[in-house]
Amino acid sequence: MGEGEGNRNNAGYKLARNLLGTAALLEAESIDYYPSAQALFQTFCDRCSPALDSDEAEAIWQSASKTPATASRPLASILISIRWWQLRQHHQRKSKPKNAIASRVCVKVAPPKPLPLCREGSIASRHSMTATQSLSETGIHRATLAKLQALGIHSLFDLLHYYPRDHISYKQVRISEARVGETVTIVGKIKRHNIFTAKHGKLTVQSWTIANKADSATITCTHFHHHKRYQAQQWRSQQDSFYHTDRIVMLSGKIKQDSYTGGKAIEAADVRAIDLAGIPSTANEDVIQPVYALTKGLTGDVIQDCVRLALSKTQIVDPLPAKLRSRYSLVGLREALA
Repeated sequence: MGEGEGNRNNAGYKLARNLLGTAALLEAESIDYYPSAQALFQTFCDRCSPALDSDEAEAIWQSASKTPATASRPLASILISIRWWQLRQHHQRKSKPKNAIASRVCVKVAPPKPLPLCREGSIASRHSMTATQSLSETGIHRATLAKLQALGIHSLFDLLHYYPRDHISYKQVRISEARVGETVTIVGKIKRHNIFTAKHGKLTVQSWTIANKADSATITCTHFHHHKRYQAQQWRSQQDSFYHTDRIVMLSGKIKQDSYTGGKAIEAADVRAIDLAGIPSTANEDVIQPVYALTKGLTGDVIQDCVRLALSKTQIVDPLPAKLRSRYSLVGLREALA
């Protein structure tokens, strides 16, 4: 975008300083870019109304070049933008029909190669995958594959880059310390699991009573199921077997007052069974829960499990040097995708 008369010189000077600073930052990190900073500045001049003539544009550029300039964005932010641009280029090339006939003359500009996500031929395992391979080769169940495809996830690349739309941070607390209205995570043992019907058999109610190892307090969680499949005896038997007494589970949600018992209850969308080995890693830390755009019959936990399964079958090549990640406290690509 250009600028109108009266603000062209001021806006042009600020843009030139930013372009010079950004170019210097990229060159210092040995990152190639195109077009040049001055070519981008000239595009701005041409789009002004009226356009800046060449002499005036050159005078602004020379003035901006007199002293060292700094970029308006930090390097970490710029690198993220570069990564997103390259991913978009990859998707555009992948979606373009191979037999398309050009209807107009185009000037081909060769963009830099996209940063590799998976390196072919560099994995010892014969079960390794590449980004374009079908999800059917990951071992994901066919029913789950159909639901993933409903979200537009057809390949390993699609799955690994199906990002959450939000993240919720849950503070892990003891049951006795949880306060009504707080959003928390609780890890404890199942003391009681119960399934019964209500509303003349049209509603299935499933409830858990959870106790902390650290205190004697308990908390309840209740789910209401309306579908007929929850009335089947086989489903009930599977649930009773899975949520057996003393099984370790993790619940994340908002604390409320139970209107029936008067005790504490938690509004948790999922009662997740975990191993004893998983408790120390979260015992003193907040739990960050991703929130995905979902479809019927597919939960966020299932998507996370699919991503972990896919990651176990491929090698991830991180485009950012370890030195840069350390300097800006950035996690590695594999950890970020997981």
